[in-house]
Amino acid sequence: MVDQAAATPNSRRARRLATIGSLLLVVVAVAACQSQPPIRNAADVVAALQKAGIVIESQEPAPQPKGGRVRFDEGVRLKGTGFEMDVLRIDDDKVYDIATKVGPLLAMAEAKAGSEIPGKPDIHYSKPFIIVVRRNPDAPDVAAALQGVLPPDGT
Repeated sequence: MVDQAAATPNSRRARRLATIGSLLLVVVAVAACQSQPPIRNAADVVAALQKAGIVIESQEPAPQPKGGRVRFDEGVRLKGTGFEMDVLRIDDDKVYDIATKVGPLLAMAEAKAGSEIPGKPDIHYSKPFIIVVRRNPDAPDVAAALQGVLPPDGT
């Protein structure tokens, strides 16, 4: 057994440095596990949703709204059991702001014109994305998955 009083200052310093180094490694490892790759495009959103456990059965390009006032730079329509989702990326700030104001009206009109899934759509905003989700009550909790995938938006 080593007598603590007899320990040299160098050995105490070495132990302290080793402890600090171990703690630093743990902090870095935890941070690395918690960080997600950045979400830059619709494909990143799709991959993150799949990683979160949402099963996507098909995907196709999302139809551009008619009228030309609100257009998106990238859009994909995802379908799964009991849900349909449009992931729209709008890079232009002005167009994004307009879309966030008219989004609920556009989504309801689009749902009535092209979707058989009943109910009011859920709309999630996380700049530059607007995500419109139409789902049946027994569908997977897509909203919870989106909250884990996308950062909150101030709009």
